[in-house]
Amino acid sequence: MSAVTAPVFASADEAMAMVHAGLAYVATTDATAMSAAARARCLRELEQADSVATAARTSVLGVFAARQDYADDGDYSAFSWVQHRTKVTKGAAKDHTGWVRRGAGHPLVMAALASRAVSTSYAREICWWTGKLPQVRRRRAEQDLVGGLAGLL
Repeated sequence: MSAVTAPVFASADEAMAMVHAGLAYVATTDATAMSAAARARCLRELEQADSVATAARTSVLGVFAARQDYADDGDYSAFSWVQHRTKVTKGAAKDHTGWVRRGAGHPLVMAALASRAVSTSYAREICWWTGKLPQVRRRRAEQDLVGGLAGLL
């Protein structure tokens, strides 16, 4: 798993503006004008971006939930806030808040997501598999699974 150096931004708002600008560019570009290799590379990069987005959302939402920031808007839980304030379905809110619980017990997997070493779907499976193991064996199993996948992706 390789370390990823984060670009320097003045604020999270500035970083998010760049995220939106980049995704808007890709969403509105003429994919027919791209080569097959460029489309394939773009699809791989979008999956990696989804991995990093999952790690970022989990990190921010974890603190948001722990500090009960949702109460500032009159909501009774992070789940409720996510569902109603970000306008996602109940299933999506459950998935997002589920990553907070999942991430807390699997820091190695969260680091792998953040560094683009593993996809979100594989990370979910790794957490499910290793979550059944005793804590003393979990870290080694996660290292082996994440390491094995990193070589494939």
